[in-house]
Amino acid sequence: MSSGVAEPERIVIENPDPAHRFRMSMRIEVDGEGTRVDWSMIFDSATEFARVKNFIVAANEENFDRLAAVLAEQV
Repeated sequence: MSSGVAEPERIVIENPDPAHRFRMSMRIEVDGEGTRVDWSMIFDSATEFARVKNFIVAANEENFDRLAAVLAEQV
């Protein structure tokens, strides 16, 4: 897996695993008194997306929950 971070606003992760090949980008920006996170995932093909779409939303929600827990510890 390769990744990149453009501080402080963008994280890009490329997951080359054939089981779940995708490129994920997160753009992070201040939004009023909070933070806005734009999240996108690009799959190699529509077929790959169709294969994972039934569980990817729940999996991403779990990732956001983990991120929230880590950030809560930082405060």
